[in-house]
Amino acid sequence: MTPKTVEIGGRLWPVCFSLYCLEAVPDIMGVMQRSADAANMTGGDMRTMLEFVHSLIVSGCEFCNTWHAKPDGVEFDENGRIQPLSKKAFLLATQDMDDLSAILEVVQEVVAKNGGKRINAVPVRTNSKKKKRRR
Repeated sequence: MTPKTVEIGGRLWPVCFSLYCLEAVPDIMGVMQRSADAANMTGGDMRTMLEFVHSLIVSGCEFCNTWHAKPDGVEFDENGRIQPLSKKAFLLATQDMDDLSAILEVVQEVVAKNGGKRINAVPVRTNSKKKKRRR
């Protein structure tokens, strides 16, 4: 799997949806349901969405570093790793952006693609009575 990319600050960054993203921004699903368009977002919703996008970038960088994925156009250091933007640098880079709709399209696409995956696990049954060992 090759992560999607989003351009921020003149550079492409990988984005990947994971449980880390939901833990980092627990109220994101409510924000996404309320406003699908950047023009309709309130200030608080926009801040929450930007924090979510940052968590997608952090998750995407970790995915690339762990699984050695190399999305086209993403810059890696001499060790083949990518360091995510700090939250402060990310918020400063997005502050000057006039149109966040391209970023929101990528976010919706990544969440729709990866949000439907489920983990099918079966609980392990344990016997409450310990079996006696025969000698």
